[in-house]
Amino acid sequence: MDRDGEGRATWAHGGGLFTVTLLLTLSATLAPASQGDAQRQAAQRATAAAWLRPPAPNGGMPPAAAVQAASRGLAGWLDAIPASDIGHFNLANLGEIRAARLGTPFRQFTIDPGQILNYDPSKPLDELVTPMGIWYFPVVVDGRARTLLYVEVVNGVWRASGIGSSGIAVLWDAAQAARPSERGHANLFVRIFQTQGDFVLSTREGVAEMIPLKSSPMTSPELERRGLRRTYDPASVILSLQDAVKRGMPQPETSPKDQP
Repeated sequence: MDRDGEGRATWAHGGGLFTVTLLLTLSATLAPASQGDAQRQAAQRATAAAWLRPPAPNGGMPPAAAVQAASRGLAGWLDAIPASDIGHFNLANLGEIRAARLGTPFRQFTIDPGQILNYDPSKPLDELVTPMGIWYFPVVVDGRARTLLYVEVVNGVWRASGIGSSGIAVLWDAAQAARPSERGHANLFVRIFQTQGDFVLSTREGVAEMIPLKSSPMTSPELERRGLRRTYDPASVILSLQDAVKRGMPQPETSPKDQP
């Protein structure tokens, strides 16, 4: 079991690739646009935020085998949580564990570091955003997502590989409530591994916006209570990530002959 800086805990095994940390510092280029920037923002959205083919909400639906693995694995992972750690999973007591059910799954996406470092605003989002093989199934109690069950292929078989990331569960739930598919929104969960940053990429009527799930100073408890209403155009987000991605990438080793 691992704990993050905010006291949450994550359990995982096998091929789990998950971290709980959500902190991300972005550059000042992400300051909210003023009215005078409306024309520039519209031009950016017409290029950088364009899709060749609009995405399906949540990244579509997982294979039937993944859904079956989630259904089979939920009880075992919940039972594995020590009583002393229930609170780290946003659960109050054993009664809530027994009442837990699976919510609507969503897929993990990412943007390759090369695409960020060599960003071309004319590229459609289809060529920037890459689907991953990991699905998150919200663990729901009383209509609210409390934590996430991770499902992925392990040794050629779909398995529930871990449980945790309760902070993401709550924030994703808020983003879904603020931008529901019933009103035409298609939301994707995007993780930038090199910066340990998570975003919702939300599209409606061809216009895409990125919502930082957890960062400083872009989000705050007040913003989260309002339903994550502050958004940024994808071009600004991607450009602001370039320095952080450089720092997060492995550096080539220096051989003795290269040293002065």
